[in-house]
Amino acid sequence: HAEALLLAALVHLWLLHVRPRSWSCMQQGFHASSKVAPRLYFCRSGACRRLPRKADREEGQRSSFDSSPEWVKSVVSGLTFIVNSLVGDGQVIEVQRQRHFETISPDTLLEGIRADFEERQYLWTGDIDVELYDEACIFTDPTLSFQGLSTFESNIRNLRPILDNVVPAGKRKCLLHNLSRDEGTGKVYAEWTMIGDLVLPWSPRIQLRGRTAYSPGPDGRIVSYDENWDISAGEALLQILTLRFPPDPHAAEHWPERFDGAPPPTPRITLDDAPVFVVLPGFGNDAIDYSRPLGQDEVVGLLACMQRRGCRAVTVPVQRLDWLQVFTRGLADEDFRAGN
Repeated sequence: HAEALLLAALVHLWLLHVRPRSWSCMQQGFHASSKVAPRLYFCRSGACRRLPRKADREEGQRSSFDSSPEWVKSVVSGLTFIVNSLVGDGQVIEVQRQRHFETISPDTLLEGIRADFEERQYLWTGDIDVELYDEACIFTDPTLSFQGLSTFESNIRNLRPILDNVVPAGKRKCLLHNLSRDEGTGKVYAEWTMIGDLVLPWSPRIQLRGRTAYSPGPDGRIVSYDENWDISAGEALLQILTLRFPPDPHAAEHWPERFDGAPPPTPRITLDDAPVFVVLPGFGNDAIDYSRPLGQDEVVGLLACMQRRGCRAVTVPVQRLDWLQVFTRGLADEDFRAGN
């Protein structure tokens, strides 16, 4: 029974990014709706432009609270209730908080969110700067929506010991890829990846990329936390059941932290309206060598590297065995045999 409870708690923690939810808060009729977080933009002097993300899914295909199936939400809510009831008696401890600042400036908010990601690794630890959040903040992700900063803190106390034992600090991290602020609305947008290796016999890895929109209230504190993922909740759940073989320690990393989910670096130079490039495989090479060299991921292949630089490329469909024709046909050619 203890092992089953631990596994249930792991599923719960993983689906919720360690941002706890309370079954009781849903029964009390708190807000339970969500919108898909907006696209990420850089905004300066009132002009906004979307960050390019060619590999992203279409907006409507991203995982959000509204798009997640009801059974996923029910499972997550039920597991939350079980864990909180057994570990914390199902009670939410209301905190009488002493605020250090009356208001939070936009720059302080942006810096605080950055520190939550990079220094406190809050996606795994739940260690947020509570000074940045309103007491009635609404937290929403693709599996559940709940209200209340005190609920967040109460559940973290219940769940943190389990998490630290199953996903130790040295086996988890969160990567912040982009952080920006809309100067018009004051909203802050974060794009991130969380990775964690579970200490289980089949060595599963949780690797989830997502985007979060933080909406500040009149005093600058966050009143709405709205998150969506690049994969569905079901696909995310499947990761915890998937057998994983650690990467070859001698394999090429190609860029820092690639094995931990870091995306390719942004090229310094890209081309606009570039012509189509045709790749002619060298002697003995196969067309696949330019897309998946030595069986590696496509993202490290020549074609992907060219695409990131604005160059569409196609490879002549040559197979490795085709090169034998050089010899089989050449042997019948007198000039070939003579080396002319």
